[in-house]
Amino acid sequence: MCRLCYIPDAKPLLEPDSPLKVDELFAHLEKANGRDGNGLGAFFGKKGKKDPWIIKGVQRTTADLAKTIRDIVTQPEKFAAPLNGWVFHTRLVSTGQKTDENCHPFTSGKYILCHNGHLAAHADV
Repeated sequence: MCRLCYIPDAKPLLEPDSPLKVDELFAHLEKANGRDGNGLGAFFGKKGKKDPWIIKGVQRTTADLAKTIRDIVTQPEKFAAPLNGWVFHTRLVSTGQKTDENCHPFTSGKYILCHNGHLAAHADV
């Protein structure tokens, strides 16, 4: 099974005196039940319009994804819109191949989705 989490605000996890760091959280989740691919999703948007953004893949490390959060949060001038939360997912293959396409999260229209386990009839959902 996989591990996933939602982080509404990453700033506290980036503070030097934070008891929980974002890179440590991701590494813990991956070690607990992951290792076959990692992904990160976020919403950027203004005034109710939120555009989903994801990065994922079997080669994506938890350190790489934590650095991405750190870069975006600490350098907001480089990004066109404010951020509205993060979704992290680490995959442990149960069915399907270990491929970038099978990593989560994924988008469907204006939504960022991820799940834990196997969806046999995913096309019907």
